[in-house]
Amino acid sequence: MDGSLWRAQGSFTFENGWTISMVYGSALYCSCTNSKHPLDSCEDVEVAIIDPKGNFHPFLADEVRGYTNANDLAKIITWVSEQKAD
Repeated sequence: MDGSLWRAQGSFTFENGWTISMVYGSALYCSCTNSKHPLDSCEDVEVAIIDPKGNFHPFLADEVRGYTNANDLAKIITWVSEQKAD
């Protein structure tokens, strides 16, 4: 890569209508923000939760949670999957 901005994103939408979005890459809240290549390993991701109405569900005061490691991500996924559909 030529050093330009890049990112990788994935999301899951659960049967309850809630969605979790995970991103990592340059200029994001993750440990690989200064990486030059999308195939570089990243120890954590930036996470957003979207409710069934399409609204971001806040993490305390922010719409996204940065620097989320694998163990915390698993807990967030479990929490999102257990929410009630609106």
